[in-house]
Amino acid sequence: MLKPGSVTSAGFVISGLFAFILSADLLGTGLWGFAIVGVSTLVGIAPYLPIVLPIARGLATLAAVLAIIAVVLGLLAATTGGSFKLPGDQGLLLFLLFLLAVFGILFGRSKNASEEEQNT
Repeated sequence: MLKPGSVTSAGFVISGLFAFILSADLLGTGLWGFAIVGVSTLVGIAPYLPIVLPIARGLATLAAVLAIIAVVLGLLAATTGGSFKLPGDQGLLLFLLFLLAVFGILFGRSKNASEEEQNT
């Protein structure tokens, strides 16, 4: 049986890990890459450890906001010089960050069954 939020957390983990691998290949490893891996790991275990669920939701939402900012700035940087130039691997990185943002928002807004019963 799947735990509530496990599908969105799996999507967040997969997109985060692939974004880390691709960004490490393009730009080298750095603090932000390891931060993505750490948040992805925490989000991946959160549906199975309810004690870390509120922290993971907050960090997933924060990572989603930062990913949206990175996508917007990446698209803005691609327009420098008057023409849109974005190589395929950089476009894939922006797409992975977009997926990270979508899954982060979905995971951050998800509620489990006990929280829904408390709200009614």
